[in-house]
Amino acid sequence: MNDAPGAPVVCYGHEVPSFSNVFPKLLRLTLELLSIDQIRLTIDALSEPQRAAMLHFLGENGLASVVETLDTSKQDLVKASVAHLPDSTHQHFSTVYPNIMLRLYDTLTPEQIITFMKRLDAKDLAAQSLFMGNEGRKIVFSGLRDDSVAAVLDKTEDWVFLETGKRALANLAQYECTLIKQERVGKKLQDPETIHLKMREDPKAIYMKWIAGPFKGRELLYSTKLGTDVMRVREAGVFGIVPVTIGLDTPVARRGTNHRVTEVGFRHLLALIEKDYAVAAPRGHVQRVNHGLETVHGRKTYKMETILPRDPRLGYYCYRMMHWTDFVRGIEVKSEVYNFQDELQEAYDYKDVNDAPGFSDLDFDPHNKAYKL
Repeated sequence: MNDAPGAPVVCYGHEVPSFSNVFPKLLRLTLELLSIDQIRLTIDALSEPQRAAMLHFLGENGLASVVETLDTSKQDLVKASVAHLPDSTHQHFSTVYPNIMLRLYDTLTPEQIITFMKRLDAKDLAAQSLFMGNEGRKIVFSGLRDDSVAAVLDKTEDWVFLETGKRALANLAQYECTLIKQERVGKKLQDPETIHLKMREDPKAIYMKWIAGPFKGRELLYSTKLGTDVMRVREAGVFGIVPVTIGLDTPVARRGTNHRVTEVGFRHLLALIEKDYAVAAPRGHVQRVNHGLETVHGRKTYKMETILPRDPRLGYYCYRMMHWTDFVRGIEVKSEVYNFQDELQEAYDYKDVNDAPGFSDLDFDPHNKAYKL
C-alpha cells in the first residue's frame, strides 16, 4: 500500500516521513553526485511523461530545493529538462517512479552508490520502499546491479525488512513449494526432511507430503473446514495402513517436531521474528551482521544474521538467527535458528516457491484421488 502524499507512516515505533518530503532530498543527493554527462544520460533515458510526473510530484518548492545546491551548469540542465512538459498526476508518479529510481541508481557508479548511502537517512530509504510497494520493489530489485542491491539492503533497517515482509505476505494468499526442514527434538538434531508443501491462508489449509528423509511417504492434510484442532494423516511404512484423523497435539501429530502443523510457512516464521524483535529492539538487544548477496536454489537472496543476548532467562526464542531474504519478493525463503548453546535448533529452506498455484478446494480435500488420505 502506497503512502499518501503528506502522510507519515508509523512502523514498529518509527515514524517514516512521507515520500513527498523525502523525494526532493533523494533527487538532490543523486544530482550532486552525478557528473554533468551522467545527468544528460539520465535525462535522455527518461521519457517526457516520466519527467512530467516527477515535476508534478516535486512541485515548485520541491524543484527549488533540488536545484538550489547544484552548480549553475547542472541547474540549467535540470530546469531545461522539465520545461514545457505536459500535466501529470501523483498517481502517475507512483506508477512510473520505480523505473525512474532504477534509472537513477543505474547511472551511479559503485563508488557513488556507497557515498549516496552514507549520506542517506535510513528512514528516508524506508519511505521510498513503502511508497513503491510490492510491485515497485520487484521492478527495482529485478533491475538493479548487485552492488547497488547490496548497498541498499545493508542500509535497510530490520524493521523495514519486517514491514516489507508483512506487506508482501498480505498479498500471498496461497503458494506451493518444496520445504527442506531440520529440527532438534530434545538434544538430538533430526535428519533433514524434504516436504512437498501446499499452503492456503484463508480459509486456512495445509497439505504436506514427505518426499525424502526419515518420514518419507508420510502425508498430512489440515483444513479449518475439517476442524480447527484436527488433521488427517497417513504415516509412512507399517504405521500407514490406514489414514487417521487426530488432534494437533497428539504424540503422532508431533512426531519429529516441536511444532504444530499450523506453525509452518512464511507467516509463522515472520511472526516468530517479529515477536522477539518487538521486545529486543527497544532494549537495544538486537545485533545485526550483514553477509551480502547469496544465490539460493538459483535465486538471489540477501543474507544477514540477527544476534540476541545469550541468556535464555530473557525469554527470547533463540540466541541467533540466519536470514536469507528473497529481496525481489520481499519474503524470507531460508532461515537457521541457533539455541543458547549456539547449536542449530531449526532450519527451514523454501525451494521453488510458486506464488500463483491456482489451488481449488480439491487441493485440500482428503478425498482427492491423488492423495492417500
